[in-house]
Amino acid sequence: MQILLNDCGRLTEAKRLYLKALAGYEETVGANHEETLLVVNNLAILTYHQGHLREAKALYERALTGRETLLGLSAADTLITVNNLAVLLSDLGQLEEAKALYI
Repeated sequence: MQILLNDCGRLTEAKRLYLKALAGYEETVGANHEETLLVVNNLAILTYHQGHLREAKALYERALTGRETLLGLSAADTLITVNNLAVLLSDLGQLEEAKALYI
């Protein structure tokens, strides 16, 4: 549902649902569960599209830290978050930090 609302431009409603899902996952399976981290990454994407780059950065960093620990450095989901964070850092003008993620 959140992805559909995001695609339809209803970002505020989608964010509310992501936050509700995040709270539910954190309560039921924990903050560092794979599904919880997926919601964190998706919430970061939405937040990025809302133009809240610093908030999105914190969410991407949380997702990346959790995914690196849980899945490893070379797991596909970890690398997706690496790429997402690098794009955001580039948009913030933090090019050296973005480059470091790709190396």
